[in-house]
Amino acid sequence: MIYDYLIIGAGISGAAAAYELSKQGSVIVIEAENIPGYHSTGRSAALYTPNYGDPIVRQVNRASKQFLNNPPPGFCHTPLLTQRGQLTVALPGEDEKLSEILAQSVPEDPIERISAAEACDIAPLLDPAFVESATLEPGVADIEFASLHQGYLAAIKRQGGQVICSMRVEAITRKDDVWHVSSNKQTLIGKTLINAAGAWADQVAIMAQATPIGLVAKRRTAIIVDLPTVTRSKAPLPAIDFTDCNGYLKPEAGKLMVSPGDETPVEPQDA
Repeated sequence: MIYDYLIIGAGISGAAAAYELSKQGSVIVIEAENIPGYHSTGRSAALYTPNYGDPIVRQVNRASKQFLNNPPPGFCHTPLLTQRGQLTVALPGEDEKLSEILAQSVPEDPIERISAAEACDIAPLLDPAFVESATLEPGVADIEFASLHQGYLAAIKRQGGQVICSMRVEAITRKDDVWHVSSNKQTLIGKTLINAAGAWADQVAIMAQATPIGLVAKRRTAIIVDLPTVTRSKAPLPAIDFTDCNGYLKPEAGKLMVSPGDETPVEPQDA
């Protein structure tokens, strides 16, 4: 069979592309691991942040809100977004760094400046001695990422698409105006090839004799710790980041995920 679309990678990007394309043609998704979403998709901080990124990324973020708030009937059984809010803390002497964040505020997704006292009231785990001021973005929400990803995968199959796991691509050739993608198991043929291989995207591009874009995989450290006792009697804790570094804190399943926001270049691998 010659598929209309052959997609390499069943993480969130490959699954989302397959979901849309399976509405208009035959689709097959190839995944190297034994389950979809094993790498970055399954380890995401999973925040919907409308004001994150450059202007184009912010447009994409906001365009996704309608789908996330109102997915198609039967797509999932739980809400995909739950309000979380995000607090950005300016340490002493760094108040001016909040100006860039405040400049991203728009009427539909506002960001407001708050005092150090207000920030510490919202997030009692903060040490007031290290808080000069802060911003609060109420529109940031937790994404129920597993439900989103599984919703895409289930819908792909309902729409006639296929997802094959444990098929690691070993060769890609172009012949007779179609793509031939081979592993040690089989060869699949498609009219259009979509590279959604995440950290391995440049390696896939090279196999397809396309020009790699210089993608560099970067490992990030995260740990899960118990929530400090001081937070347990208060309102839900927002996500928290800081002006002086890339570090962040985020409540996660009754605990606290903590990351220094490091980005260590590595070869694509199981992190």
